[in-house]
Amino acid sequence: MEGLKFFRLLRGKSQFQLSLEAKIPSYRLSRLENGKVQPTPDELERLATALGTTTEVLRREITEEALVATGAT
Repeated sequence: MEGLKFFRLLRGKSQFQLSLEAKIPSYRLSRLENGKVQPTPDELERLATALGTTTEVLRREITEEALVATGAT
């Protein structure tokens, strides 16, 4: 989930911080960010809440337009 790492960094959170806020073990969060596993619907909801976004946004592929729109470039 490339959007997950993007939003975590955009919000200035470490993996550890996000894992605590979303109640997901940090090893699992790392695997989610690296695309080794897919989130459960419950995990996706908790991650979106902790990052202040929606599940739909987290699922989107990060494109150049998205980076420009968020001011991340």
